Amino acid sequence: RQVLNGDIGVKELQYICEKLQQFYLVNKSCGVHVHIGGATFNRRFSILAIMLGLQIQDELYDMLPKSRRTGSYCYPIKEEQFKTINLYSKVLYPRSWKRTMRLLAEYVYGSNADFCKSNCKKTNNPNGHYSSTRYKWLNLNNCSYKDGGDTIEFRQHSGSLDFKKIYNWVLICMCFVRYVENNPRDIHNGHIGKGPIVTLRTIIREGLPKKMAQELIAYVDSRMEHFGN
Repeated sequence: RQVLNGDIGVKELQYICEKLQQFYLVNKSCGVHVHIGGATFNRRFSILAIMLGLQIQDELYDMLPKSRRTGSYCYPIKEEQFKTINLYSKVLYPRSWKRTMRLLAEYVYGSNADFCKSNCKKTNNPNGHYSSTRYKWLNLNNCSYKDGGDTIEFRQHSGSLDFKKIYNWVLICMCFVRYVENNPRDIHNGHIGKGPIVTLRTIIREGLPKKMAQELIAYVDSRMEHFGN
């Protein structure tokens, strides 16, 4: 398993795409899965990631083929199930905090069982590495247990060997992680309706230099237009 880092990693990705194009084809049964590491992955991060994911997932699906909404390996986050997840102080709001912990357990474990010494980041996933809870577009299993590598996984993109498409998707994934780390208040306010909903364009503008952000937003707009969403 090779980790790609920085400009060298981008060049390696381009090389890999060019080589694979010589021998392989992809179809709608394939997907591009991107893992991003290097963040402070904890329960606070996971809760904020779910909240942000709910706010931008429709835009992300709109820039992808419609088959990605129905694929069995990248399910949407269910708004009706996770809309009440939120950040609470364990000391000030113990009942609300416990309710959120149960929702987080539902997301990564598949039931509302409490986190305990047999179900926490110091243990392997109790349901195994290929637990069915990994098959959401935003997979938090790896960063919730010790057996998957300390990463967050984005499973939403359609299969591709096109370097530019994959690179742009990687940039979006990186912007997502950066926004979770740096903008918890905006995510929280958008989630509970006390502020504007965070958009895909917001996280791109926040995460990239101006020119790169403009180019990536133009790419996203062209994708949305292409798929008629």
